Amino acid sequence: MKKILLLIFTFSLVACSGGDDDNNGSNNSSQSDVLSVGGTDYELDSGNLTNYGPDSSTNAVNIDLDLMGGGIIPTCNDVWTGQGQDIYFEMWTSEEGFLDSGTYQINGEYSLFSISYADYALGINFDEDDSEWDWVTIESGSVNVERSGDNYTISWDTIDGNGNVVAGSYSGTLSYCDVTGD
Repeated sequence: MKKILLLIFTFSLVACSGGDDDNNGSNNSSQSDVLSVGGTDYELDSGNLTNYGPDSSTNAVNIDLDLMGGGIIPTCNDVWTGQGQDIYFEMWTSEEGFLDSGTYQINGEYSLFSISYADYALGINFDEDDSEWDWVTIESGSVNVERSGDNYTISWDTIDGNGNVVAGSYSGTLSYCDVTGD
C-alpha cells in the first residue's frame, strides 16, 4: 500500500510541475519563428539569403538576410509577392553561399561578422503596386547564427531607431539568390 501511495504522490508531483512551463510568462520572443517588436509578436515563416559577393577592400562577402512572415514570397528578381512583415540584415561572412555560424554585430562595417545595415517593416503588401511601407532602422544589437548543413537557427536581440526592443528567432532552411553576376 505504501508503494502505491508513493507512486501516486510521485506522479502527481510530476504532473503538477509539468504545467508550469506553459505559463512561463507572456514573452513569446523565446519561441521559434517569431519577430517581436516592442513586445508584440509577428510570425515568421520563411527566409532568404541574397549573395552580393565580396567587398574588394575587406574580402568579406556581403550576404543579405531577409526573414519574412505572413506569406511573403521572395524571388531572385526582386519581384516579391504576398503580405506580412520582413526583418532585414546586411551581413558580412567569409564565403559565398551561406552565412558562417557565429555572432554578428550591428556596427556599420563591411568586415567579417558585421552587419552594416538592418531594418524591418510591418504590414507590407507586395501585391499592391502603389504601397509604401514604413521601414524602421535597427540601430544596435547582435544576431546569432548557427548553421548545420542547409538548416539555420537564427536569433537576434536589437534596438530600433525608436528605442523599441526588436528580438526574435527563426529556425529552418533559407532560399538563396546569387546576384553577383547581375
